[in-house]
Amino acid sequence: MAVDWPREEIVAASRTHLLRPGAVTEGYAGVEVVEEAEAMLVVFRWRRDPNVYALEVDYPTVPESPMTGEPVDSAEEWAQDLEMHLAEELGTGLVHRGRRTLREGHVLLKSDDAPDAPAAGPPGFYIGSVPFDDPDLRQRPAGRRQFEYVRLEVSAFLRAGWNRLLGRGRYFTSITLSAESSGLSETEYWPTEPAMNDTIPRRLLGRGRLACWVQAYSINSDMLVGQAAASWEDDEHDVARIELLYTLPAIPSEVRYALARHVIVAAAEVGALRVVTSVDDPVLRRLGFRPSSTGDFAVQTTHE
Repeated sequence: MAVDWPREEIVAASRTHLLRPGAVTEGYAGVEVVEEAEAMLVVFRWRRDPNVYALEVDYPTVPESPMTGEPVDSAEEWAQDLEMHLAEELGTGLVHRGRRTLREGHVLLKSDDAPDAPAAGPPGFYIGSVPFDDPDLRQRPAGRRQFEYVRLEVSAFLRAGWNRLLGRGRYFTSITLSAESSGLSETEYWPTEPAMNDTIPRRLLGRGRLACWVQAYSINSDMLVGQAAASWEDDEHDVARIELLYTLPAIPSEVRYALARHVIVAAAEVGALRVVTSVDDPVLRRLGFRPSSTGDFAVQTTHE
C-alpha cells in the first residue's frame, strides 16, 4: 500500500523531530530539512566539527518505519522513527565511516549500507576512538560510575556480537574511559598489548594535551593491532598534531590508513581546523597531507 501523506506533511513532521533542541543524539544540531525533488536533505552540525553535514533521506513510498520496517500510521510516526534511525547511524560512527561528497557548502554523507558506498573499514578490523574524557561520567558518584562502566562494557560486547552476526563492518568504539571516571587506577584501566607502546598518549593525557586517541582492533586475533594519537598544537585548540601512527608488523597498510582517517575526523569533532604532523607516511599523502612552510605535513579538516 502506497502512502497517501502529502509531501509537505512529511517534511513538516521531519522538521518537528529533527530540528528541535536535543534532537536525534548528543552532538547533533539540526540546521534545516530541505524539500528536494527526489529526497529530503537533512542538514546538521556535528559536535564541534567546523563542517556542515547533510544526509539524503528518501520520501516514504510505503507506510513503514525507516527504523524497524514495521507499519506506521502517519507522517508524524514515520518522522519519529526517522529520528531514531538517524540516532543509530550517528551513534555508530556515520560521520567517520560515511562516504563524503562536497555539495553547496556542506558535506554530503552516504551511509555504508548504500549500494555504491565504500566498506566501513578494512575487513576483519574495527577502528574507533578512545573516549578518554567524559565529563558526564566524571560528575556521577563512584558507585554509579562503576555501574556505568560495566554497562558500557556489556553493551559494547553485545553490539560487536550482533554486528558480527549480521556481517556488518561497523567501526569498533573502545569502551575505555578515563581512570577517574571508572574508579580504577590508570595502570589498571588502560588496555594495552605487549607489542604496543602507549607511552605517548598516556603522557599527552597527563599533560592535558591529548586531542584524540584512536585504536585498531583485529576481530580474528581479538587484540589491539594499531593506534594513533594527536595532541593540541596551540592553546586555542585550532590545530592538532599527529604524534603517533603505527600498526603491528604484518598488519595491512589499509588499517593504518583507516587509523589516520579516523584521527582527522576525531580531531575535527573536537574543533580542530587543521591537522599537522612530522610523520612522513604514504597513507597520509593519500589523505591530503602536503608539506607546509614549517617543514611539517598538514591537512585542513574543513571542506571548502
